[in-house]
Amino acid sequence: MIPHLGCKSGVKVCLIPAIPRSALLRIVWTLALPTKPHPMTVHSQRADEEQIKSFVKHGKHLHKILLPIFADLQFRLAFRLLPVRARFWFLEAVHPRIQYC
Repeated sequence: MIPHLGCKSGVKVCLIPAIPRSALLRIVWTLALPTKPHPMTVHSQRADEEQIKSFVKHGKHLHKILLPIFADLQFRLAFRLLPVRARFWFLEAVHPRIQYC
């Protein structure tokens, strides 16, 4: 049974269920639809909403396992968020034009 809280309005006592604010907000609050594209889609037009959701879902688990520097590098490479000239600098000997836009 849910405990009740009361408030008095004149002679009348109004009882309302004592629901935590977080539970109440989950019931009545609606998420605002995004008005602009996700930042990950700006850098890669091939990434759609489902791929981003999947990456974030699995990425959170992997970030706990990997060392932070490797997790950050993997995240940035996955969505091409590294600065253009910083990408694959170590392959320049094999492919001289690798750092060009």
